[in-house]
Amino acid sequence: VTLSVNASYGVHQDGKSHTGAAVSLGRGATHVTSVKQRIVTKASTEAELVGASDMIGQGIWTMRLLESIGKPARGLILE
Repeated sequence: VTLSVNASYGVHQDGKSHTGAAVSLGRGATHVTSVKQRIVTKASTEAELVGASDMIGQGIWTMRLLESIGKPARGLILE
């Protein structure tokens, strides 16, 4: 399971950043999202960490779903 996360720092008028993420199993994406972050961050690195923190749950959920149907994942890759 691969979770790809990216953030654009301070792009909204209120100073909040924007996060995009995709969960994939091999070649294709199984979940894609794009959301405004809930907090104002002080730096682009912080915006990336907030984005990863907000999206990691979807990657974990996907891993648990695979385990529940008898196809356990080898791990979660965050990029």
